[in-house]
Amino acid sequence: MSHDNGYISKLEAAIVAVLDELTWNDLKMFRNCDHWQYQIAASKGGIQAFENLAPFCFVAYEPFANSTREGDSDLNDKLGFVIAIGQKGPDARIGSEIKPGSLTLRAAVIATLDQWHPGAGFTCDELEYFDDYINVDAEHGYGMIIRFTANQL
Repeated sequence: MSHDNGYISKLEAAIVAVLDELTWNDLKMFRNCDHWQYQIAASKGGIQAFENLAPFCFVAYEPFANSTREGDSDLNDKLGFVIAIGQKGPDARIGSEIKPGSLTLRAAVIATLDQWHPGAGFTCDELEYFDDYINVDAEHGYGMIIRFTANQL
C-alpha cells in the first residue's frame, strides 16, 4: 500500500527534485522549490511571503483523487499531488524578457510531470496532469495550483 514506509514522502521528494532542476534562459526556473510547509500561509506573512519567495514551486500530496475498489475488491489507490507555483511583479502572469511568468512556469511543470515516472523503486503509474486553477491573482503576484494523479500499483 502506498502509505507504508514513507512511500508518498519519497515520491513527493522525487517530484521536488525533478522540478528543482528546471531552467529558463540558463537560470534556475524556481528560486524556491520544496515540499509544501505552509511557506506562504497567512500565518507566515501571506502575500508578503509570496513575494519574498517567488518564483516558487511547492509540492504536496493531497488525496483529491478518489481511490476506488476494483471488481475483485483490490484497492485502486489513486495518489494526488498538488504543485503550487507563483511569480511576483507587475508582469507575474505573462513574464518578461528577464523572467518567466506564471504561465511559463505552468507550462514547464506540466511538460515535465505529465507522463513522468520517478524511476526504480516506485510502484506507481506515470503521473498524469489532472487540472489546474488560479489561487492568487493580484496586482503584483500570480499563483496557480497544478494537480497530478498517479495510480498506485
